[in-house]
Amino acid sequence: MINSCLISRPNDSAPWCDETFDLGQGKSKAMCEEKGRGRVYLDFVLEIDKLARAHGKQTHIASDMLNQYPELYDEVPDDIVIMDWNYDDDAPFDTTCARIAEAGLPFCVVPGTSAWYSLGGRTDTCLANQRLASRAGRDHGAIGYVNTDWSDKGHWHYYAISEVGWAAGAAWAWNGDGDEDGFTRALDLHVYGDAAGHMGRLAYTLGNIYKVVGTTVRGASALFHLILDADETAVPDGVAAEDLKRTRASIDEVMSSLPHVRLTRDDGDLVVKEFANTGRLMRHACDRGLALLNGTMARGEVRRRLASVMDTILTDYRWLWRARNREGGLSDSARVLEERLAGYRI
Repeated sequence: MINSCLISRPNDSAPWCDETFDLGQGKSKAMCEEKGRGRVYLDFVLEIDKLARAHGKQTHIASDMLNQYPELYDEVPDDIVIMDWNYDDDAPFDTTCARIAEAGLPFCVVPGTSAWYSLGGRTDTCLANQRLASRAGRDHGAIGYVNTDWSDKGHWHYYAISEVGWAAGAAWAWNGDGDEDGFTRALDLHVYGDAAGHMGRLAYTLGNIYKVVGTTVRGASALFHLILDADETAVPDGVAAEDLKRTRASIDEVMSSLPHVRLTRDDGDLVVKEFANTGRLMRHACDRGLALLNGTMARGEVRRRLASVMDTILTDYRWLWRARNREGGLSDSARVLEERLAGYRI
């Protein structure tokens, strides 16, 4: 059995040293040209490990850089914990975990909720990712299962949206051979506490709206980009007006059961409001994309309608944020929504 750790970063470890995109640029360029990026990375990690040990800490490092240079695993001290992270639905956990285990290193598998970059979640990506992580972790001797949830470029998915992924992580970490039969019923019973039996299916299906668009964006949903990006680049390649009309209709269908849920958890009213504003934001993404594709964004009535809806979204977004979270981060996450609103009012 693998431990299920529903956290994003261990509190007693050194930094993960992940996503070193700029290594080999700027000050490190000459050193990387001389020694190689992998060598420079590992030397730096070993210096950090010395500092961690001096303070009685155990170092945990991300796997992404070492997976590019797997021969370096043999030089990693055998008590450094490797955090083998990957968030794709075709993540090669079996290959990477096997290599880490071969080097005799302790490691955790690190999947994710796939809720970030999504608005309403990406259920199928999440479940596939969690399943691959759990089975590879079991087969190759992982010491832990760390389920992550991120918020890059705007934390527009609410706590209740991420709960689908957290529940999946808990289920698959416990039983790597589990399947999705009964998953929505389990969400109703153990997560949302819906006596009416609607919320599990609603959350699961809303999280698959990203597939209805017909054009997928790796690591994100097309609807997320329809909110995030400026007018000229907002519509992903391959997305047509009919796709967005179909998607909007699907959102309406999924959200139609929200008034009928009966949540017994203490924050049930808050959960309903989080889903309501999520549906509103997803519909708005479709409407914005349609206005851009149809060339109607310049029309006053279209802009006024979009502005009115975004004003409501922003108002609810701010108080929903404060209902669960500290103020820090709100201004950054709300900034793009404010930019969209200001653009409609020009």
